[in-house]
Amino acid sequence: MKLPKLKKHDPVELWWLDIYDPKLPSWGSDDEIKDAIKSLRSEANSRGYFYCEEDGYLYFYGDQMDDKFSRLTGIPKGCIVRIEKHKKGKQ
Repeated sequence: MKLPKLKKHDPVELWWLDIYDPKLPSWGSDDEIKDAIKSLRSEANSRGYFYCEEDGYLYFYGDQMDDKFSRLTGIPKGCIVRIEKHKKGKQ
């Protein structure tokens, strides 16, 4: 996936693959495991502000007060399905 050019503080919406538990009983056959993997896709959707790219991760924050940031999340680039860059004020 080609990422848009992002600058610090750009408002973004992103879709990314989150870790999941296929909710199998404690034991499962090959077919049960394959069916569980095929039927589940944990795609998360988040909105926030781009902070930086570092060591294969993209970092986003949710809140800013003065020069402080909170709700920082790092998502591996390989897990990002799509990013939409929004105009400032359109978040």
